[in-house]
Amino acid sequence: MFAFRDTSGVGAHKRGDSFNTVPDTDHFVCFPCLKAWKQRLSGPLTPDVVGDLAFFSCRTAGCGARLELAGEFAPSEGGELVCARGHRHKVQPSGDGGIVIA
Repeated sequence: MFAFRDTSGVGAHKRGDSFNTVPDTDHFVCFPCLKAWKQRLSGPLTPDVVGDLAFFSCRTAGCGARLELAGEFAPSEGGELVCARGHRHKVQPSGDGGIVIA
C-alpha cells in the first residue's frame, strides 16, 4: 500500500542541481508481512529501513518496541497497530492517498 512520497537529496547532488525539490521516491508498506519498501523514480522496489522504523516502531515515548497488526486492515478505513507493551496506534488514510499513524 502506498504510504508517502518524498525527495532524495543524493540524486540531486549527482545531477548537480544542488537541492532536489521534486518528490522522486515512493514509500510503501505491506501490513501482512510488516515490511516497508521504497521505489526511486521507476526503479525496483527495495527494502526501506527508515520506513520500517517509522511505521513499525512504537511511537510512545520511551518504548520503541516492534508494532504488530491488531486485527484486519482495510486500506479505505485503516487499522490498528499494537506493541508488546500494549500501546496502540491507529493507521488511517491521509488526504493525499497515503497513510498516517495517529
